[in-house]
Amino acid sequence: MSAVEDFLQNPMEDLLNTFTKEQLFKVADHFEVKVPSKALKDCILSTIKEHLVQLGVLPAAVEGSDAVSAPTPVLPAVFPQVSPPEQPLKLVRPVAGVGVSLTFDQQKELLTLQHKLEMERNKAQERDQALHAVELEKLRYTASFT
Repeated sequence: MSAVEDFLQNPMEDLLNTFTKEQLFKVADHFEVKVPSKALKDCILSTIKEHLVQLGVLPAAVEGSDAVSAPTPVLPAVFPQVSPPEQPLKLVRPVAGVGVSLTFDQQKELLTLQHKLEMERNKAQERDQALHAVELEKLRYTASFT
């Protein structure tokens, strides 16, 4: 009997944690958990765990246990601790009808296009300011002769 079949017979989180990405996909297929094929193993594992906890296949994490909780990032001492910004960060404007289901390449293309648009807007604004400055200079010049 394979490890996946053992897990399906007797679901245990410890066994699930030892699975390869391929084995995790088999478990996801069995429990009809949708996971992206290009996701990292840790992401797949946490998605499956959350789903299995919701189904009651695995027990919920006990308070103080990090069985299902997201891992706490460990920063090396080289990086200074940074306090949160005083003002909220500006989020990229969402495109109508586009959710989080974009692939990495699509997100990259979207951000590239948004950046180009912002650059064009900045150039147009600078051009308008330059034209305005020229108009003011013309007015000053003509006013000096009257």
